[in-house]
Amino acid sequence: MVLKVDRIQKNNTSIKDIIFVPYRDFYFVINIKEIIYIKAEKSYCKIVLKCRREYLIISSMRMILKKLPDNFIRTHNSYIVNMFYAATVHGGSLIKLNNNAEIPISRRRRKVIFDSIVTV
Repeated sequence: MVLKVDRIQKNNTSIKDIIFVPYRDFYFVINIKEIIYIKAEKSYCKIVLKCRREYLIISSMRMILKKLPDNFIRTHNSYIVNMFYAATVHGGSLIKLNNNAEIPISRRRRKVIFDSIVTV
């Protein structure tokens, strides 16, 4: 289960875009901007963060994607990518991220991805 809170007031500071990720008897608070990609692993999802931390949670990719903003795109049945961390797109079949991870692009999702990419 992933919970999203649009706005939390803490010491008069507005904290936006965080999700709560459950782990045993407590929740981790994750800043959505820190998420590089999410990978499905059987009935779990692995959330990979910019700080090289990884969280393994029980949730479906569909449920996670509903909680994320538009800059997160499902590139494959097994991957959701934060496009802010995309470095290059190779031949329409692979996205290389800033952390050197290589994420596949399925043929079915290629058009959606290229429609979301702004070219100059």
